[in-house]
Amino acid sequence: MRINPDCVRIVILTIENNLKLGEFMQLCDLMDYPLVQSFAQDDVEYSLQQLTAEKMIVCEIERYLNGEFSYIIEDVTPEGHKLCDSFRDDSLWGKIKPYLSEFSTIAELLSSIVGIISSFGS
Repeated sequence: MRINPDCVRIVILTIENNLKLGEFMQLCDLMDYPLVQSFAQDDVEYSLQQLTAEKMIVCEIERYLNGEFSYIIEDVTPEGHKLCDSFRDDSLWGKIKPYLSEFSTIAELLSSIVGIISSFGS
């Protein structure tokens, strides 16, 4: 499965904007937000798995015997906040998105974004 940069962006920004200190969010809570609903659940789940693997969010992921997953989203890490800061602005995202090449990790996405932003002189 490929990483969907738009989905990654919306998922982590939604978590950052709505998760309150000391609380947690489950997948069903995340899927209640209209911007998140614009993506297939598979893309949202894959984004959560990749954001967790790259330590951008703190999320407990449990796989059940039937192949389904459970997600308990607890926090956005300092690195996750840096990722959010790099693409929070919609107009800047619109400018850099066409320049993003295919990547296989969230870290590669962040690196590409930072490089592109630097080339814009921002």
